[in-house]
Amino acid sequence: MDDERKPTEDEAELWDFVTKNDKRWKAVKKSQAKSESKKTENKKQVISKSNTEAATGGPKQIAELPYLNIGEATGVDRSTAEKLRRGKIKIEAVLDLHGMTRDVAFESLYGFILSCASKQKKCLLVITGKGSGVLKNSLPQWLNVDDIRPHILMCSQAQPKDGGDGAVYVLLRRK
Repeated sequence: MDDERKPTEDEAELWDFVTKNDKRWKAVKKSQAKSESKKTENKKQVISKSNTEAATGGPKQIAELPYLNIGEATGVDRSTAEKLRRGKIKIEAVLDLHGMTRDVAFESLYGFILSCASKQKKCLLVITGKGSGVLKNSLPQWLNVDDIRPHILMCSQAQPKDGGDGAVYVLLRRK
């Protein structure tokens, strides 16, 4: 994603104008801003972690959920993370996004995650397709949207039998 062209000031202004009343894009934009600030905060936390632990007698509790990166196990134990990475957890629902536009794909994912979470599903498969990577590159940002992120424990690239590079396993939190 570092190879992506940055929009000009005029393009950014136009995009902000076009999306200013769209709640979904506000959530995505807010999520992107959080991810950028979290990268900066993570560097600060590494420096201040030893001071916090010394003062409180243990690690500081962070109220917000960490930014979710595909393949990182932040909310599960090692055994569960390995089972998900190896495709050993039964897939309970599948969403195929490939062939959709970015807007339609986001709306579909948003509804799919919330629906599956309310039905207490555990493991999902989201197929983005291998194509140009627009959906594949957008998926991590979408999974970190404020309404969706609290339902997700972990996500990992799918095994070849389930779609490989063009699919992601999503492990949901059960209430």
